[in-house]
Amino acid sequence: ARTDEATRLRRLLRAFVMSKPAIGYCQAMNFVALFLLRSTDYNEHDAFLLLLMLAEKVVPGYWNDDMSGTQADMHLLRSLVALAMPELNAHLQRVNLPLDLFASQWLVSLFSYALPPLTVCRVWDWLFLDGPTVLLSVTLALLRRAQ
Repeated sequence: ARTDEATRLRRLLRAFVMSKPAIGYCQAMNFVALFLLRSTDYNEHDAFLLLLMLAEKVVPGYWNDDMSGTQADMHLLRSLVALAMPELNAHLQRVNLPLDLFASQWLVSLFSYALPPLTVCRVWDWLFLDGPTVLLSVTLALLRRAQ
């Protein structure tokens, strides 16, 4: 079962890279692709179509070479944290813990490895409806809760 899952994941990622060489492969894409496979009951075609939609329409620029979408959202997130949570921002600076160190992984993986599966499903429902600003809202909520 595990090897079958790994084989399906490899096929899905290979198919994506071959169909979208301009985007290519990003390290966190494997978490997203695996979550899609599991969510579609291992229907590789459906998982592939969802991965395409995510990459092209929902979070464009998150997984390309320069990760421009992720970079832009991280810039915005740093500003939002500084404005909305100045104490947390000061604490992170004081302990020399850049927000990028953990939050960029949350964003680029679309929380697929950081949250429980049912929570990821809820976040993704919202993400498909409203786009990447949802990821910033969820990140801010998690940071506020941890504050």
